[in-house]
Amino acid sequence: MSTLQVERLRKKVELLLKENNMLRNEISGRKVSELPIEKVIDAVCSVMRLTRAEVLSPIRKSEYAIARFIISNIGARKLHMDSASIGRHINRDGSSVRHGTYEIDNRLALNMNPETRIYKEVLDVLFKERQADIEHDRRSSV
Repeated sequence: MSTLQVERLRKKVELLLKENNMLRNEISGRKVSELPIEKVIDAVCSVMRLTRAEVLSPIRKSEYAIARFIISNIGARKLHMDSASIGRHINRDGSSVRHGTYEIDNRLALNMNPETRIYKEVLDVLFKERQADIEHDRRSSV
């Protein structure tokens, strides 16, 4: 590879990095969307009074499954993550994540009380955390 080719590749990489940073800055204006999935997992565990180990375990107990379903749904619908990425965080495959996402969609549409209440509480927790982060950033920048 010649020096000219290396220099062209280096410029392309720099341009791609700049575009990537611009996209990240553009996304940062969103509310719940910029939260990492780990915070979603923590919020679900807190609201449902479960441990991370319980939620991420292979046990198929209904309360653990519902927690994973809610995490899957928020990851897919609010964070716009793909099912494989969500699955890596909750120790499930993509098809299980999709099933959980649709299951919560159906339960929310039917207004099933426990799941709807839990889902709304988790979103409230995440929104309050985000608001606190924004307020902290404002104070520290002044």
